[in-house]
Amino acid sequence: MAQQSIQKNFIYSGLLTVANYLFPVITYPYVSRVLGVEHIGLINFIDGIINYFIIFSMFGLTVVGVRAVASSRSERVRLTQTYSSLFVFNMITTAVASAALVVCMFAVPRIAEHRHLMMIGLIKLLANSMMVEWLYKGLEDFRYITLRTVVVRLLSCVAVFVFVRGESDYMIYYLIGVVGIVCNAICNQVMSLQHVRLSFREVHLRPHLSALIIMGIYVIFTSLYTTFNTAYLGFVADDVQVGYYATAVKIYTLIIALYTAFTSVMLPRMSALVSEGRIDEFRQLVQKSYSALFAVAVPTILLAECYAPQVVRIISGPGYEGAILPMRIVIPLMLVIGVEQILIIQILMPLKRDRQVLTGALVGGTLGVGLNVLLVPLMQSVGSAIVWVTSEIAVLMVAQHYVRQYIGLQFPYARLLREFLWMLPAALLLAGCMLVPCFEIVMMFVAALLVYGYAVVVQLRILRNPLCLELWEKFTRRFLPNRA
Repeated sequence: MAQQSIQKNFIYSGLLTVANYLFPVITYPYVSRVLGVEHIGLINFIDGIINYFIIFSMFGLTVVGVRAVASSRSERVRLTQTYSSLFVFNMITTAVASAALVVCMFAVPRIAEHRHLMMIGLIKLLANSMMVEWLYKGLEDFRYITLRTVVVRLLSCVAVFVFVRGESDYMIYYLIGVVGIVCNAICNQVMSLQHVRLSFREVHLRPHLSALIIMGIYVIFTSLYTTFNTAYLGFVADDVQVGYYATAVKIYTLIIALYTAFTSVMLPRMSALVSEGRIDEFRQLVQKSYSALFAVAVPTILLAECYAPQVVRIISGPGYEGAILPMRIVIPLMLVIGVEQILIIQILMPLKRDRQVLTGALVGGTLGVGLNVLLVPLMQSVGSAIVWVTSEIAVLMVAQHYVRQYIGLQFPYARLLREFLWMLPAALLLAGCMLVPCFEIVMMFVAALLVYGYAVVVQLRILRNPLCLELWEKFTRRFLPNRA
């Protein structure tokens, strides 16, 4: 199986991320205005609960599956054995999670009153187990994933504008998203026949069981300061507060999407380099990851913090002012989680330091639960944002400790400081844009052009970012051959 270049996979994964988040950018301003903050909060509360059960059903498979497929993809027999074993494991955990969800539908009053939405969520849980996205990511088949997602997202986007007309259509809105997952699952199952065949004779769980248990516990504890936040907020506050927090998280998710695409591409490649003993290349890719993160995160955080009220108004409309402060609190997570993804997903996981990754999750999860209990009943959506940020910082510190211990890699503090210092003049550009009387969306567009244009100049001419220089050279060679 021919290995595609990281750049090509990054492009496909970037397009995939655009498909996953551009369409919500198109639909969310419409939906948030039509459904209102209360129904947005209700949908996110229910979906948060469903996602929590999905985490239990996957039980670390999203990470272990990618890693296992990446290391066995060169041998068809071994690949089939790996796929069959992991798929059967997923069916077992999904059956247990589904049964527990059904019990909660009838036993928990806060959930039982929205049983109709929970039934739709149950379909999402079952369809998610058939997605086997870990197979395609391990095979690095990002082209197929991208094309499939674009088509399904486009159809879902059209359906939202056609069928969601008023506040009472909140259930239809949730159903449209779940139908999209079902379509993805069907496509994936059909296309998987080109790569593997499910064989119950080839099921061998023991080689994967230890990693699955460790990563499953890791993902569950990680959810205690991410997914759990939304669900817990829904239990101790009202749907409006959930709507504020969900809006802040949605905006943050849209902003960090591109770098997450880069990380998704890097995991199978880093795993392959470690298994092949190519440690020097492994270290080089880690440095490239830091270069990509700093170049994107620093100007983006600056822009988002300065224009938080405008961003919330443009994306969500009136009635969402309560999301401004939570958004400002969570936006720096772009840098924090970006570094976490490098340390955990690109370094510790490929090195199979699963127990060390689990330790970080235990610290973050324990801190998250404690802070949720202390802060959220008093501070509500703002408290949830503080819990998330604090827990992520704790996880980052644990991960950095282990990375320094095992491979001697220090965090590039000096490089990050230079990035921030050289971006300070951009704050003057943003302040100047605020003084110009014009429509908010025009002001935001002009400000973004100025800040990112300035950032590109800084990366190429002053900081001499190796990754940016490499991308610029390829761009000029292809589109500006005379200049190159």
